[in-house]
Amino acid sequence: MATLESYSFRRPAKVDVSEWMGIVAGMRAELAELGAGNPGRRRIGEYVKKLLADARPLQNNPKMLFWGLAEPDTMPSDARVDFFYTPTYVAAAFLASSIMQYPEFLDEIPGLEETLRGALLACQGRKLQGHGYEGMSGTLEFFLKAGIHKFVKQYPGFCPSFTKLFRRSMAFVRRGSSRGGKRRLACPPSWFEDEDPARMDELLRLAGEDPEQMFLFVYGSLMRGNQARHLLDGTDLIGRATVRGYSLFDLGPYPAAVRERNGRVQGELYLIDQPTLERLTEYEGSLYNLERTAAAVHGGGRYPDVFIFVYNRPVDGAAKVPFAGQPWRAARREDGKEDCDG
Repeated sequence: MATLESYSFRRPAKVDVSEWMGIVAGMRAELAELGAGNPGRRRIGEYVKKLLADARPLQNNPKMLFWGLAEPDTMPSDARVDFFYTPTYVAAAFLASSIMQYPEFLDEIPGLEETLRGALLACQGRKLQGHGYEGMSGTLEFFLKAGIHKFVKQYPGFCPSFTKLFRRSMAFVRRGSSRGGKRRLACPPSWFEDEDPARMDELLRLAGEDPEQMFLFVYGSLMRGNQARHLLDGTDLIGRATVRGYSLFDLGPYPAAVRERNGRVQGELYLIDQPTLERLTEYEGSLYNLERTAAAVHGGGRYPDVFIFVYNRPVDGAAKVPFAGQPWRAARREDGKEDCDG
């Protein structure tokens, strides 16, 4: 097994496929050793500095940094994955993992932040696709095993475009999983449409998610302190949250969220299981349709794939609840609390 006492990456003067595959295999082994927690802090730091020294800017976009054998436009399209993107994926994952283990490296190792940001930009060149049909799921599997989901969660603003791409990719996974059923994004990639839900469930587990669980945004009687909150007993409260693209109307005994382009609704976000969703669907009855949207948790954190119950009848004559006056009936809650740090 490769150790961090050695350093596998190099660019041979003469292209030899078997030699290059050996180099990349060595990089993967060294990343695995980092993930296993075997190397010491000093060895990891030395390895990181070598990676930084070997990063090269892309000629047509110097902000992107790569560890490929050569510029991608000098090689056939089908060779770019092995000779350009894969070693860059591995290097980026190693740098991100090293920061997760030793956040102080960002201050102690000059150029680390800029190099990793450039690497994450380069990783987006194929939209996280790898080879052929299972390209995206294969690349996501690699990044998830390397713990990139933890890095994105802890450092969402490090490389915003990578964070957005990764989260969107995981939204595809959730909708293609057994929890998503037949529900899909409006324009899913053709190579994702026919993915096996079991494969998507596997990716969710790698990300630390239970395929049998899902997120639900509530804004009325199901919120804390309101009359139907007991139906969410035993579920996990994520926090106070906001969804966009809906407006809230007060119907008296209960509110109604309806689609409205510039609207916003405040509520609470929960992690629930399928039996709970079925129970709540029965409770809401025929007046509400279940839709999927995105939610932003107050204090930080965006959830791109959550369920929401949307009113399906006219709201003529009902009073719109202004955003500043939400969440619904908050002032009359039994607990009198406005925070939701759960």
